[in-house]
Amino acid sequence: MIDPGADSDGSFSLEQDAAALAGKADRRHGARSKVVLVIDDDPAVLGSLKFSLEIEGFSVRCYDSPAAFLTAGDLPLRACLVVDQQLPGISGLDLLASLDAERRAAMPAILITSYPSATLRGKAEAVGVRIVEKPLLSNALSEAIMQVMTQGSVQG
Repeated sequence: MIDPGADSDGSFSLEQDAAALAGKADRRHGARSKVVLVIDDDPAVLGSLKFSLEIEGFSVRCYDSPAAFLTAGDLPLRACLVVDQQLPGISGLDLLASLDAERRAAMPAILITSYPSATLRGKAEAVGVRIVEKPLLSNALSEAIMQVMTQGSVQG
């Protein structure tokens, strides 16, 4: 018997597989209500983060530039920001600093970057932003997201 959600040959599409896995992750982590906003100018990174975080049960919105994020009119009241440090025209940390205090308090943030300097680490820690280093291995990012969303604050 063919599953009604399967393709005619009995297989599932990538989207169906991701949705099924996300459903399992929802039950495991209770994360579907957790919204993650990803800001990165690399389309491949955006696509892979969206896919992997949705499998973990997160609701993910992607923005390909700081301007796209800042001008979005439908941002949720609460979410976790995942921001690339190397953005065109502004650093990820400077983008986070440009948010008003109320918005920033409702949106814990994680900075993703390769080879963060001691100076960058110090600046991020000073403003309560966690750094997750690229390449993003294993579940490091999803675990960091869950941690900052449940704690509401970040421990470096």
